[in-house]
Amino acid sequence: MALPGSWQKVELSEASIQSLITTLGPSNPQLATALNQMLQPGGLARFQLFALDYDGSTYIGNVNVSSAAIPALSLDTIGPLIEAQLTSAGATDVQGSPVTLPAGDALRLSYTLKVSSSSTTVSVTGRAFLVLSGDRLYQVTFSCLAADPAPCLTQADEMIQTFRIGT
Repeated sequence: MALPGSWQKVELSEASIQSLITTLGPSNPQLATALNQMLQPGGLARFQLFALDYDGSTYIGNVNVSSAAIPALSLDTIGPLIEAQLTSAGATDVQGSPVTLPAGDALRLSYTLKVSSSSTTVSVTGRAFLVLSGDRLYQVTFSCLAADPAPCLTQADEMIQTFRIGT
């Protein structure tokens, strides 16, 4: 997947993620929380890509690509399950719609989620794309934290058009 110039790909290693937590965590507790979740046992193994948009002082958003084996399920079956997970995590305005991407037929989920740390709560505008390929589900998730998420979401829509499976 092609990343816009301001987005930075993060090496998927414990040392790299821990370095980000140390560097960016004090000023971005929500990012530190998300990164710590990746360091849970088996967390990094699910990810094929993690990148973030950070302007040097403000954490704007991130994208991650994960996959899992999902035998004999369709997007029509998986979609409501993921929507229910988002809702149970506190997401609001959850909306799903089928889309066709260069990577294949997909389900696009849009939502808003309040994320809290010990000192602050922010609203995250999320957009996830679910793509089935054989018996694997690929989930491409964009999280936009800017006060105005529109530019981040526009970049998300551009990036997903470059997402390919197996390349």
